[in-house]
Amino acid sequence: MTLPHIDFFDLIIFDMDGVLINSTPCHAQAFADLWQKIGIEGPQYEQIAGQKTIDAVASVTAPLHPSERQIQEWVEFKQQRALEYLAKMPIVYEDSIPALEWLTRSGKLIALGTSASGRSTRLAMKKLNGEKYFSLVVTGDDVANGKPAPEVYNRIINSMQVNPGKTLVIEDSASGIQAALAANASVAVVRSGLTVHHPNFLGSFENLFSLLSFLGLTVE
Repeated sequence: MTLPHIDFFDLIIFDMDGVLINSTPCHAQAFADLWQKIGIEGPQYEQIAGQKTIDAVASVTAPLHPSERQIQEWVEFKQQRALEYLAKMPIVYEDSIPALEWLTRSGKLIALGTSASGRSTRLAMKKLNGEKYFSLVVTGDDVANGKPAPEVYNRIINSMQVNPGKTLVIEDSASGIQAALAANASVAVVRSGLTVHHPNFLGSFENLFSLLSFLGLTVE
């Protein structure tokens, strides 16, 4: 596709984990704690990154045939551990708040769409001062089907009454890319180096500054 300027987009949707905050060590360790508690060898975190916790836990533990109650207990264990790690560690990328500040000052409509739980999102929002920037926040708790299903992004786009063709999603994970493309939005990747061949894929960028520069912006 011909690269549009940032002014082409009416709405910018940020994923959270891996885009605005470096939560990977926290979630990876929380999942590792869970697999150890259950007594199984779980997958590498990269294989389940971007998914709702309940979807990842249900899939990985399916051979054990757990009850719904057991799955929920495991999910709560993992989420509590993740919250403890998130609270202790510096997690906000150094370019996140400047990028959000610049986009807000330029009048851009900004939303947050994440597979993270509401509790994790609220903790991260405090560290990001997110209420200042996001017109709408949709978490994994707000949807029935997490990424790679497009429900998170469809909900934001529909709620804000924006044309998906005028929407840019900023992602880092494979499941998030799939979700954005399935919502008929454009998608750009930061930090992870992932790429896909699709007309709505803008490219893969080192960080938010390099993406915004590519779109014709200069972050001061």
